[in-house]
Amino acid sequence: MAKILSFKHNPKVEKESVFKSLWESFLGLDLFIKMMIITSLLIAIVTPAIVLNYQIFRPFAQAVSSIQTVASGNWFDPAIWSGGLLPTTGDSVIISPNHTIIYNVLSDDVLGEVKIQGTLKFSRTVNTRLKTNDNIMVEMGGYLDMGTSSDFIPKNIKSEIIFVLTQAQASAYVGGFGFAPTDKGLWAMDGSRWEVHGAPLVRTWSKLAQDAAANSTTLTVDNDVSDWYVGGTVIITQTSNPAHFFTDSRGQEDATYTWENEMRTITALEKLPDGKTKVTFDKPLTFKHEGVAPFKGEVALLSRNILFKTELLGVSESTLQNDVGTRKFAHTMQMHGSKGNIQYAEFKYMGHYLKLSRYPIHPHLMLETSKGMTIRGNGLWYTGFRWINIHSSDEILIEDNVGFASGGVGYFEEDDPIRDERGLIKGLASISKNLAFIHNIGIDPTEARFEDRGGVVERGPVSFWPNSRGIAHLGNVGVGGKGSGGGYHHAETAANDIGTIIGELFIHNEAHSTIWGGHSAWQNHFKPKEMIDFLTWRNGVLGTRLGAYVGEFYLFNIKALENGKKGISSTITDKFVQDSLITGPKAD
Repeated sequence: MAKILSFKHNPKVEKESVFKSLWESFLGLDLFIKMMIITSLLIAIVTPAIVLNYQIFRPFAQAVSSIQTVASGNWFDPAIWSGGLLPTTGDSVIISPNHTIIYNVLSDDVLGEVKIQGTLKFSRTVNTRLKTNDNIMVEMGGYLDMGTSSDFIPKNIKSEIIFVLTQAQASAYVGGFGFAPTDKGLWAMDGSRWEVHGAPLVRTWSKLAQDAAANSTTLTVDNDVSDWYVGGTVIITQTSNPAHFFTDSRGQEDATYTWENEMRTITALEKLPDGKTKVTFDKPLTFKHEGVAPFKGEVALLSRNILFKTELLGVSESTLQNDVGTRKFAHTMQMHGSKGNIQYAEFKYMGHYLKLSRYPIHPHLMLETSKGMTIRGNGLWYTGFRWINIHSSDEILIEDNVGFASGGVGYFEEDDPIRDERGLIKGLASISKNLAFIHNIGIDPTEARFEDRGGVVERGPVSFWPNSRGIAHLGNVGVGGKGSGGGYHHAETAANDIGTIIGELFIHNEAHSTIWGGHSAWQNHFKPKEMIDFLTWRNGVLGTRLGAYVGEFYLFNIKALENGKKGISSTITDKFVQDSLITGPKAD
């Protein structure tokens, strides 16, 4: 009789048996066949993941794509770009070596980083605008051409570079001597060239020819400024003393201050037969501005047809203009070995508040490679940190520039001290040589404080900071200021303190209507200095202060007139005043 066997169904055992059988069969295969099977399995597993990932992140990938030129031509020609597509918002752009690209676009697309390894030339025939939220890098062999002295941007053409920054980007700046990708700006690197030349102006500012009355919509200036811009912005400078002293309820002296620099828009310009110019404004003046010698105010043009500007997203223009601490703007920097001149351009909302080396115009440690450079005719206003900073760069002409409302010192000459283990100055690593500041005006430098230094004031907000070897200051004017500063300050710096400043010319300069003083010197062991034909009037406290203790100052033909407390104050060991006039409520 046959025996009947019964089995209980077990799916788990069956599955394990199948996998075991397949594994044993796989192990018995040839090595080449094994590799083919493994490769096929990997492709089958990974491909869907790649496709899914691409679909999810495709918009982001497109936003950060890099496009470079494949030929010379016009920017607006798709044929010159890799992929045959024009750069658009978010694209990083490379101008390839040996290519010349004519920038002929008025665009509000916000590009990513722009690298210039060939030539990028702004059009002379159409208005242009380039916006970026990243750095513009003019690299070795690259050339950013925004006008030259022989081929400038014509007056009827407007060229703009605008940096569009979020507040997070603006707060990420680190400052410092070298390149930092977080610190958005325009960088002219070693071996590059950056040329800027807007429409030339005969002069960018002029003295009043006669008094301009309050409620007037016109005034007359000494010179022919009929080449200024109708629709342009001007500043009319204060001519009164801003300080008003009084005795408070405790018997202590105190003061209130008034600021009377006024901003207006030009609506008409009329050249007069005697060579003067009548200027008409959009609205009446609030204050009287005097124009009879020796108390003559100035009118200064801020607008140009080339514009560098920062748009700080989420911050109103009113806030930027009234709160200097919010001015965290893009910057420009010309490095050692770069070339180029900056002439007749406008820098509005440029320079990052209290970040060292991040200024609107900044030749940086160029040493002898800056020889022959010209910075002329520019308008710089509502800047975050200084107007023009010359850092250990030689033989530069700084002429006929207009600065208004800087964060801290306006025109700054920076040296590099060497300090011992105690922090005392023992020498200089480098210093600028043979600079010439001629016919510049600085208006309302604004007090700025380093919060990480316990609120220390940045240098005292003065318009000019002379601190170079073989320097000339000729025919400059410093006006106004908000804080504790004034017109000029010979500071106790490395260069002055160890007596390396030699060959300085300080002739026919002027300061008026500043909060504290027209001029101050605070140095030790400095070389003999001469001030010739200096006019300092109606400053809050004094005309000039000579200090600190050891040094020689010679003053010739000085006019210190109607200053708040003193005409000349001195604490130095040797001084000499000749052929000078001092008047005022408490002249010494």
